[in-house]
Amino acid sequence: MSSRSRLLFLVGPNGSGKTRRLIDLAKSAPSGGRTTLAIAGTPFTAFPRNGRRLTSFSISPKQIPRVVAKNLVQFFDAEGRDTFDMSDLLSAIGLEPVVDIKIEINEDKLDEISDLFRKAEEARSISSALQFLRSNEGRATLSQDSSGYTRSLRGQNRLVFKNIRKLQRSGIVKSFDLIFLKRENYLLQQKEFSKLSSGEQTIISTYLFIKANLDHLDLLIIDEPENSLHPDWQRQYMKFIHMAIGYSEAEIVMATHSPILVSGTLANYPDDSSVIRVADNAPDRSVFAKGDEPGSVEEILWKAFQTITPTNHFLSAEISDLLQNVIEGEISQAEATKRLEEFRERSYDQTQSDLISQISSKIPTLAHHAESY
Repeated sequence: MSSRSRLLFLVGPNGSGKTRRLIDLAKSAPSGGRTTLAIAGTPFTAFPRNGRRLTSFSISPKQIPRVVAKNLVQFFDAEGRDTFDMSDLLSAIGLEPVVDIKIEINEDKLDEISDLFRKAEEARSISSALQFLRSNEGRATLSQDSSGYTRSLRGQNRLVFKNIRKLQRSGIVKSFDLIFLKRENYLLQQKEFSKLSSGEQTIISTYLFIKANLDHLDLLIIDEPENSLHPDWQRQYMKFIHMAIGYSEAEIVMATHSPILVSGTLANYPDDSSVIRVADNAPDRSVFAKGDEPGSVEEILWKAFQTITPTNHFLSAEISDLLQNVIEGEISQAEATKRLEEFRERSYDQTQSDLISQISSKIPTLAHHAESY
């Protein structure tokens, strides 16, 4: 699958083959050191495993904590670069730009660290970091503070979280959790990661997954990312993705049922985006011509998803233009009637459907008047 646009949306009704296209695309992940990432927004999408060429993540209650735990080390960059990026994301989704890491340490097993690591220097560094965490009630803070002291702590904690699963398996670390700050009713409340909303967990884990796998990223595949996301976050979704990929030139291919997600992307990245309608046993077609900017979500609902809302200004404008074209003889009676029937079949409001039927019944009269001139 190829496109000149870097952001490619696949749209179409259920069963049209969008997810199958993404899975086939994942199966053909490029070799030669290039990387493909695949994110499934639904538990029903199973991306294949292609060794080093493909890394996948399923957004689910089981997978989200694993992804966060695995990629947490990314944010203890001693220089603080990733910490700054993480702070920007947290602010964008309404959280304070600070994260506390709370670790429960088994003090009786701290002496076993030297037996766990081959390199004595690494064992001493991890032991020192855990001792400091223990004296600080097991808490470390991620913030935008860039002092030399803070960078040093981040470097030490990076080693701890690089080996967090090994430390857990050995029993040295009993458990750990992320603590976020969220303003509710003008008061800052501490929230464990597991207590955040499903949308917050989705955005944070998706960001961590992409950010930690950026090296040589060639293609990012996402299936139905809108699940669990508030409409406003659907509109901003591509901004969140760009926070993660930064300056990467990776192509992004996404299947979605969300007109809000599509409209938000087209509004913010009009020159980089294409929308392709997928249908079984029919050629794919571009929903918008190059340079054709949609004027409203209602227009996207019709052109991309063939859905008519009860109060739809785009529909009114389309019918008005249609009737004018009939009067001016630019389209035939049959073409106009067929177009109106498409609108009527997709309408789920009876009053609107009846109105379209009445307009359709007037087409012969309009066509007759056009021929009289």
